[in-house]
Amino acid sequence: MENRMTSIDANLLASPSEQDERIRILQRKLYIRAKQEPEFKAYSLYGKLCEGMTLVTAYYRVKSNYSEGVGVDGESFETIEERGLKSFLEEIQYSLISKGYRSQAVRQVLIPKEKKGGVS
Repeated sequence: MENRMTSIDANLLASPSEQDERIRILQRKLYIRAKQEPEFKAYSLYGKLCEGMTLVTAYYRVKSNYSEGVGVDGESFETIEERGLKSFLEEIQYSLISKGYRSQAVRQVLIPKEKKGGVS
């Protein structure tokens, strides 16, 4: 898998639109194949996940959908960008390639519902 590592260069960090389009094409191909063949299993997705293009696109997607504040790891986007986005993404890429990455638990908040007294 190490030969699949792609560098995270300044061009990727500056203009995510072309990379975002490539990710959308991959997503669409996977979707169509899975719909056509219910037994389809995509075995090479981990390699795609480790590519620099995928990580940069994921970062910008999360940033665009995130409100102010910090994540479960206690870091904000401002902190990450002050330390250096390139080094942050390279750390994640290395952790993924070496299979040492462990995600942190997601916070769960139960919201009371008026209907039937339940929560979701």
